[in-house]
Amino acid sequence: YAFLLVLRGVSEKNTASLFWSFALFFLTYSLYPSLRVLVPLALLPLPFFTNAANIKIKRILFIAIIFFFGLTIAIGLTDWGKARFLQTSLFHNSEVRNAINTQLEALSNDEGRNNVLLARIFHNKVVGYSREFFRQYFDYFSPRYLFFEGGGQHRYYNVPDQGLFYISLAPLMLLGLLPIRKKLNDKLFIYVLYLLVIAPIPAALTVDFPPHVHRSV
Repeated sequence: YAFLLVLRGVSEKNTASLFWSFALFFLTYSLYPSLRVLVPLALLPLPFFTNAANIKIKRILFIAIIFFFGLTIAIGLTDWGKARFLQTSLFHNSEVRNAINTQLEALSNDEGRNNVLLARIFHNKVVGYSREFFRQYFDYFSPRYLFFEGGGQHRYYNVPDQGLFYISLAPLMLLGLLPIRKKLNDKLFIYVLYLLVIAPIPAALTVDFPPHVHRSV
């Protein structure tokens, strides 16, 4: 409902719909920690999709984006707000840290004793954690995860030996890639693709039973 109202507010220049959507987005902060990351990211492109002449709507959207980013940061600075993230964070997990350090050390040694600078450029913690993040991120778009083995614990909307989609839907998805004659709303199409791209980000930042259906559903 929050998404529907914010899109209605943008398309129809309806400020009441925008404020109702912001109120509903605010309520999602008490539902699940991932939404504290997704809400500001989801709102971020909307001012750029509005008509350039509609300054009022743009201003309201920018204020809302600043507010929700600020709210996310404020919650993240509290002990209770960051507790769950620290518990499951990719960057605070000792097993991941040890695995990355071991791999970096092995790769650095392969460069040879006289290539310390080269080893530090290509085999450092930024590269190591980035590789691990993107590895987990792309797992959420893999056919194995989508059709065969949805990850996480079975109590979290996860059917054993079954992904998010039935295999029988795969041919229909391929048919959906065929060109159509009907003119699409380009801005809305791009926005939906953007939402798809950002959806797994909170899940990819954690290491608790990845890939995790509940964090990315």
